Amino acid sequence: MLHSYFFQLVWTSDFVSRSGIVTRNSKIILPFAVKRESDGRYVLKADVKRILPFCCPFDDPSPGEVYEGPSYFLYGMKSPFKINEDEDHIKKHFRKANLIPLEGAGHYIHLNFPEEFLKIVLERLLQSPNK
Repeated sequence: MLHSYFFQLVWTSDFVSRSGIVTRNSKIILPFAVKRESDGRYVLKADVKRILPFCCPFDDPSPGEVYEGPSYFLYGMKSPFKINEDEDHIKKHFRKANLIPLEGAGHYIHLNFPEEFLKIVLERLLQSPNK
């Protein structure tokens, strides 16, 4: 999934600002090095095909690996990772999973919507039986 995401994603100079408005002056913090091609697209500097198998094994956990405690999956509705479409699979391994969508947010919800992200996390921590 991550591998195909990297190669299907086309970067432009239009990025979403914290307010959710796309502008040419908006900035985004990327967790990987990119370079700009002559046609305006951005590509990864790393040899992803070579390093991905070593750093990101995406094997499914075995069916017996289940977490029974509370778990929360916060995700942006505009993220390329469609967490809500994987709810059944998630709940096979996190039986008490609670999926929490953030409307208007992309993948980096903690950067684009820091106040909302912090509010949700703190609310869930405060209601946790293990405080």
